[in-house]
Amino acid sequence: MSVDLRGFRYAVEPLLLRRRWELEALQSALAQVQLRLGEARAALDALTAERADRLGTAADGPPRWDPQLHSARLHWLLMQQQRIARAETDLGALQAERETLVAQAVALQRRIQTFESDRDAALRRFAQAETARTATQADRDWLARRPPSDSTDEVAA
Repeated sequence: MSVDLRGFRYAVEPLLLRRRWELEALQSALAQVQLRLGEARAALDALTAERADRLGTAADGPPRWDPQLHSARLHWLLMQQQRIARAETDLGALQAERETLVAQAVALQRRIQTFESDRDAALRRFAQAETARTATQADRDWLARRPPSDSTDEVAA
């Protein structure tokens, strides 16, 4: 026998829906951070590769001593190292932001699961109460339709 659940109302349903929306917003923000994190990693890799390429090119060249060229190379290396350090700092900040968003999403998911398990328990209680109410009503209906019993039958037994 199935139970009619149309009368079930979960009082905290609006809050549950709000938490689900908040989780979707967090997941969207997390996706954006993941995208920026990938871009930051690619930029850092490109800077590092360019530095390695320039260092390799400088080492392969003829051993001429040109103070201006040497100074320019050192300046470029210094600037490149600063760009790499900035990229690493940005990457670290994005990773920290990602970790924060993941922690928030996990906490929110736990709250949602708590709401959902409470809702399921409330639904089970409602179904049990509805089943008991239906059974009581069926008993009343059966007793109301039962033919009246003779009082002599009860005395003879």
